[in-house]
Amino acid sequence: MNNLKKLAIILALSMSLMTACAKKPGEKTEEGKAPVENAENTEKTEKTEEKDQPVEDEKPAVQADELKFAMRDSTLDLYSFDDGKKYIRLDEFSEFLAPSIHRFSIKANDKNKRVAMKAGEFNHNKKSVSKLDLSQVEFDEYELRLDKESKNYNIGFLKGFYFLEVNDAMEFFDFKLEGDGHDEIVFAVPDTKQMEAANNRDYDWYEDQAHTGEYNEGNCGPTSMGMVLKWLDPNSTATGESCRNEVPNDGQWWSTNIVEDYFKAHDIHYDDVFYKYPELITDEIDKGNIVYVCAIMKEIKENTKPESNKFGRFYGFDGGHFFLIKGYKVIDGELYFEVYDPNGWDKYYPDTNEPMGKDRLYAAREVDQAIKNWYMTVFSVYPAGK
Repeated sequence: MNNLKKLAIILALSMSLMTACAKKPGEKTEEGKAPVENAENTEKTEKTEEKDQPVEDEKPAVQADELKFAMRDSTLDLYSFDDGKKYIRLDEFSEFLAPSIHRFSIKANDKNKRVAMKAGEFNHNKKSVSKLDLSQVEFDEYELRLDKESKNYNIGFLKGFYFLEVNDAMEFFDFKLEGDGHDEIVFAVPDTKQMEAANNRDYDWYEDQAHTGEYNEGNCGPTSMGMVLKWLDPNSTATGESCRNEVPNDGQWWSTNIVEDYFKAHDIHYDDVFYKYPELITDEIDKGNIVYVCAIMKEIKENTKPESNKFGRFYGFDGGHFFLIKGYKVIDGELYFEVYDPNGWDKYYPDTNEPMGKDRLYAAREVDQAIKNWYMTVFSVYPAGK
């Protein structure tokens, strides 16, 4: 063999070896076999490739089995799937969020998928699982919404719980990890939003439907309307009975169509708002409005001792019902709506002698379901002059 042929063969073998060493781990050769790699050459190749790529800020690696919350005596367990990544469970994480700034909703883009709402609205299960089988987890693209902003993430769903990879959680909830172990959660935005709001009046405008005449049992709609008129104008003489007399409807319940017609006939400024999530109502309250709601009361948990506190439904009726939302409060990390519920029937708190239907607190997560499962539009009523 002459020298020229030998040189050609040597060059061909050299090129073949360089090509094999440059392949990425697990990449198939033309023959369908994974190449044998030389660790030294692979490392050099990877370093060369890195120089050709733009430098990006790496997200902190999470090594800890739990995350600590800055300035709090509490920790959050992390979950490991067999993909090697760390995950948080959204219901557990939500317990530590500032509810006036971190309220969030999650929904699948596919309408047939389950929807879970905002922080604090998940079913809490304290059973801890350190490592979960990835094959049991359904990963899909979900939309997370926080303060008007929304973004899609791959979220795992297993046995009723949602799992979000830690680095995605850092991006969405806007926190970073600090501390010696890089395991301390520090939120970027301090919680400066109001924790409660109420559009009250300096005069009494609550009314009990029990005293609204012949059709009082079905007068939740007219009575709520009478309260709206009184809220708008302290000189109004409107009552549930007078509103019913204007639209008798053969003694039957008012419909939402009747409500809208009444608004228009009396030049009441309102918006009909398609309901999606509790923040739509808090937004209206923040604007100075009150919200006229038609909901199914079975979704609002009954308080069997309603005189003991202001929380929950204070009566047995669980059908369709009109009431007003005039404020909200965040209490122990959960959002509540402050309502004027006309279904009072002379029930009073023994210590204050105030009507139970006045300033009653209904959990937003329950009102959310009560609206969605009955009538998906709410009516936002504006003060006079707006």
